Amino acid sequence: MVRNGKMQVRRKVKRIHFMAIIILTMCLLSGAHAVGLTVRFGGGPLYDERATDGILGGGQLALELRPNRIPLAFQLATEYWTKGCLEYSYEIESFYAAKVLLVGYIGDIMPFLFTEPPTTKTTYLYLGAGAGRISVPKIADPDARETGMAYDAVVGTNIRLFWKLGFFAEGKYLYGSKTVNNIKVIDFSDMGFLLGLSLNFAL
Repeated sequence: MVRNGKMQVRRKVKRIHFMAIIILTMCLLSGAHAVGLTVRFGGGPLYDERATDGILGGGQLALELRPNRIPLAFQLATEYWTKGCLEYSYEIESFYAAKVLLVGYIGDIMPFLFTEPPTTKTTYLYLGAGAGRISVPKIADPDARETGMAYDAVVGTNIRLFWKLGFFAEGKYLYGSKTVNNIKVIDFSDMGFLLGLSLNFAL
C-alpha cells in the first residue's frame, strides 16, 4: 500500500509538471500574431462494459494551437480514465496524445447567427484524430504498468462565453490494442465525451 501511495504521488507530480509546461508554452507563444491558443480542461465518462457500471470517469488537459490562415488545429493532450483505484487493466492511468483537428469557425459557417461580423476566432466546430502513449495497470500486477500506442477520433465544439473564457463539448472514440503471449494486455474500443472550460487567446 505504501508503494502504491508513493507511485500515485509521483504520477500526480508528473501531471502537475505537464500542466506547468502547457501554461508556460502558452505564455511564451502569446506574443505571436499568427495563431490562436486554447487551453482546455474538463471531464466526463468513457463507456467500457468491463467496468462494474459500464462507465469510467476521467478528465483531459489540452493545449491547442490554431494557425489563423489554415482551417487546422494542432493539439497536445493528457487524459485519464479510471474507477478511482487503478487496479484493473481497463483503467487508463494516462493517455498522452498529439492530434490534428479540422476546424470550422462558426462565424464563417453560420454568419446569420451574428448581428455583426465576429472579430475573434474562438467559437468553432472541430473534428480530428490523434495518437499517443497509453499506460494501464498490468493484469498480473496492478502496481506495475503496461504501455503502448492508442488512437482516438474526436468531434466537438468550443464556444467563447466572455473575455477569454469559453466552454467546450467533445465526443470521442478511443482505440488501443496490444497482445503479449496471446493475452490482450491493452484492449480498448470505447466511446466517451468531455465537457469543460477553455481559455481562449485569439492573436
